[in-house]
Amino acid sequence: MKRPLLTVFLLFYFTLVNAADSNSSHCTTDLSYGCLDTRILQSFWYGSPNDENVSKYLSREKTFAKYSWKHAIASSVVYKRESHEEPLPKLENLGWKNILCSSDKSNCVQNEEDDIGFYADAWLTENHEIVIAFRGTDSVWKDFFKGNLAFAPLIFGRTQFDAALDFSRDILDQAENEEFEFYSVIFTGHSLGGGLAQFTQRFFDKSKSIVFDPSPNRGRLYSLFTLADSQPLNAVRVYEKGEILESFRKGLDPDFKFDWEPNKLGKSTIWMDFYDDGPSKAHSIRDFAMSLIKLSAIDGDNTAAEYLSVIDTTREKNYKATVM
Repeated sequence: MKRPLLTVFLLFYFTLVNAADSNSSHCTTDLSYGCLDTRILQSFWYGSPNDENVSKYLSREKTFAKYSWKHAIASSVVYKRESHEEPLPKLENLGWKNILCSSDKSNCVQNEEDDIGFYADAWLTENHEIVIAFRGTDSVWKDFFKGNLAFAPLIFGRTQFDAALDFSRDILDQAENEEFEFYSVIFTGHSLGGGLAQFTQRFFDKSKSIVFDPSPNRGRLYSLFTLADSQPLNAVRVYEKGEILESFRKGLDPDFKFDWEPNKLGKSTIWMDFYDDGPSKAHSIRDFAMSLIKLSAIDGDNTAAEYLSVIDTTREKNYKATVM
């Protein structure tokens, strides 16, 4: 009797998370379902509060937003976009270069393993960083039994943890063959993708993971079965307060305090508070990315403001195309 009950519970929970990961968006009433959330943020983000403590906390959250918003975009665009969803502008608008394929297109790194639900992508940034992004939960059975619930290769066979490690090695080998100039490697992802990013980061020097609402399974047990030397976790964890995985992380991979700045060795943690319409929708990476972009623009990040203007320009072009 216990096994059927467990199966029902897992199906219910996984369906909730899968629905959240499908990028549901908080659109305003004059925009169609699936649009990017370009509404202005709450009024307290603007200006300087009189309360010094409140001002310090808001300043900290703006600092984390400016540090992570580009990686939030990368964590979002690796998801499959539904046909009705408005796309985020390409990362090439930020000066990023996709490096999945060699310069002459003669070789492309395998970035998808459909049988286990794995997908990833990679870029060289304007700051000479290689960014590797892993997709989060996109399929209930594949992603959970080959990712979120995978703890040992002997039991689960090849999993997304294996695929993430192989993909990262192949990308870095290709980057060296192409003689790319890069100084560090950033692993990023949302939900399951955040767990994969934190797992993989530990096997590469001069690396960091920047993750969003990550899975509580970041491969700590799985790494014990990996025949490679690992190093301590070096991660920035950005959370939306109250999202669906928060309670699970408290029991399996807890954070006990927030940090004041993201750019340090070890683990840095921040809780944001953008949405209040339920734990499932609060888990949307599209919405989270848009809020981080808007907050960065509010705090004077001109690149974030320019990125938002691309959305407006694209909407205007599309509107004109429909009325002509």
